[in-house]
Amino acid sequence: MSLWTGLCRLPGIATARAYQRGWLRSDIGAGLALSALLVPAGMGYAQAAGLPPYTGLYATIVPMLVYALVGPSRILVLGPDSALAPSSRRR
Repeated sequence: MSLWTGLCRLPGIATARAYQRGWLRSDIGAGLALSALLVPAGMGYAQAAGLPPYTGLYATIVPMLVYALVGPSRILVLGPDSALAPSSRRR
């Protein structure tokens, strides 16, 4: 199997190839709204866990980018999970 064939099997690449221009405005608005909510939350959860706030950016943005390539659904919200923040605080 060639590299291109392998890449085309990623769901995000398949979605990008079939992307409709009419979705762009809504997708940009949704991305901005989601980022405005999740970035501060991720930074806050990182601080609650005793970590520097910038680590919350990695926990917020990196999963969204990875899911865009390998996730099976075009419509899904990913973000930092607060359930582990209190239990992972350094002492």
